[in-house]
Amino acid sequence: MLLLVRESELGLKRNKLFVPLFHEPIIVQTVKALANSQLIDQLIVVADSKDVLEVRTLILQCGLAKPCRIVSGASERQYSIANALAVAPDSGLLLIHDGARPLLTVGLSKK
Repeated sequence: MLLLVRESELGLKRNKLFVPLFHEPIIVQTVKALANSQLIDQLIVVADSKDVLEVRTLILQCGLAKPCRIVSGASERQYSIANALAVAPDSGLLLIHDGARPLLTVGLSKK
């Protein structure tokens, strides 16, 4: 599972993924939802290089039961995905999800 963390274009002073939604940052809700899916064995979160430390800290606080790696993104989405693929296992299916869509359900991830 790859999760892309990108800067907001909404005029916020910080990445929209750190904005609370129902008392938790959006990135935390997204990661938890994906980690709770039996379809997903591990997570790879791609974050802007300036956000990697904060993303790592938030994810460690989640206490996930599944492995989760955080890698730095790049100037364009395709290069960010390439960075994640470089550390992804060679087997199985891969799901790429935009981290700013936190209301993901297990049913939707099956599709």
